Amino acid sequence: MGTLYLVTRSPFERGSWELALRLAAPGDGLCFIQDGVLAVRGPEPLVAKISELEQSGIRIWYLKEDLSARGLQAAQEKTIDYDKLAELVTEFKRIIT
Repeated sequence: MGTLYLVTRSPFERGSWELALRLAAPGDGLCFIQDGVLAVRGPEPLVAKISELEQSGIRIWYLKEDLSARGLQAAQEKTIDYDKLAELVTEFKRIIT
């Protein structure tokens, strides 16, 4: 598989998530963890960009424990636990945080 991008920063601060969104290509994955899970609620341009990336063949996940810690929810099929995250880390060729 391609690259797994681990997005750890809030979408409300400039950071690595912007680069991940620009570099991600079909076959890659984006996993939002830590404050990165705040992307599930906005800002709207980011939510639209994530939807666009999904439609282009990029897989999207949110870490369940980090969502819960922040009182957030995502679609069940996009929510993963630590075991699944560990599995993804072994499946992808490269990991970028």
